[in-house]
Amino acid sequence: MARTRAERLVRTLLESAGVAVDGPARHDIQVHNPALYPRIVRHGSLGLGEAYMDG
Repeated sequence: MARTRAERLVRTLLESAGVAVDGPARHDIQVHNPALYPRIVRHGSLGLGEAYMDG
């Protein structure tokens, strides 16, 4: 599946902080819904936190 611009941006930023998407480490994040990426781009850390709270 092709990655969107938002997904590529978020993955790049996370990787620069040593965090992998769907990686094996305890600090890596697991993404179950690709709608997360544009939400993070639009709303930053608040969007990430709200997405976490939404499940």
